[in-house]
Amino acid sequence: MLLDICRVQSAHHEVHVVVVNAQYDAELARSSAGQYTVHCMDRPVGSRNPWYLAKLAARLNRLRPDILHLHQLSLMNALHFAGAPVVATVHDTRFDLPRNPNRFRCVICISEAVERAVRGALPNAVTKIIYNGVRAADIANRPRSAGGEFRIVQISRLVHEKKGQDVLLRALKHVQTHHGELHIKLDLIGGGPSLAFLREMVAEFDLVEQVEFLGEVSRADIYSQLCGYELLVQPSRYEGFGLTIIEAMMAGVPVLVSNIEGPLEVIQGGGYGDYFVSGDAIDLANKLVEFAQRAARDRVLRCEEARRYALENFDIGLTAERYCAVYDDVLATRV
Repeated sequence: MLLDICRVQSAHHEVHVVVVNAQYDAELARSSAGQYTVHCMDRPVGSRNPWYLAKLAARLNRLRPDILHLHQLSLMNALHFAGAPVVATVHDTRFDLPRNPNRFRCVICISEAVERAVRGALPNAVTKIIYNGVRAADIANRPRSAGGEFRIVQISRLVHEKKGQDVLLRALKHVQTHHGELHIKLDLIGGGPSLAFLREMVAEFDLVEQVEFLGEVSRADIYSQLCGYELLVQPSRYEGFGLTIIEAMMAGVPVLVSNIEGPLEVIQGGGYGDYFVSGDAIDLANKLVEFAQRAARDRVLRCEEARRYALENFDIGLTAERYCAVYDDVLATRV
């Protein structure tokens, strides 16, 4: 998403992306096509070697940016030398605080839920809500054929403690036990440390025929295939926003999310999607059954409304434009 923002901004600005850790998608870094420049510091994850800090300082001194925009608050600890005004984006309701938070000229929050968390931790911070966005034009949207398996998808890192994939598997087992006539197929897209744990759950619950782990899938493939699903489920235990929810809405796919602040804000409290009690596998199972039995016409009408709402509020162009407006305000009041 950051690189999508940079593509839009680079039409009128000189944009540089600095990746500190040696943990990134090389293909994304190569995809700038001359629109912006990616600088990789290649610091090993967790390293405290001061050489990488010196390397970062030298690169920033050469670039001399007008604005320095961080996407991790704690990076401020290493940027005491920064001469440019600093803004930051907070992407979750849980985050690490820097030692010198007063140096931020503005803290951008991706949702009202995140802003409440930031204000609680940094009561003196200047905050601004700017929603994340996606490249709406790249997401296919076409009608799904009726009949056959009821296909649902969950897209995220496989970190069940946060993303709640274990809750979804327990719900699916409950549906299988009590509503065996429903043929539900679940695709889990993404990789992460919970893969082995979740595979064990699938085997234990006898869900091998219903659940498939697709691993890391390119965004282009997700955007072209997402519209083929009947439902996207986001069972997170905590979440600042929910970009995959937006992507599904733009693809014309219904969404079912846990009733935590970020995802609920995306669907406007239930106006553009359904929700279940966070962590409650039985409630999720009941919602899956209810949704599978809902009339197809009602689903389509709801999806059309949700898609219009998503297109009007979460296109990447709007996100990039709002970021630039913050930069202009900060530079206008520079001291």
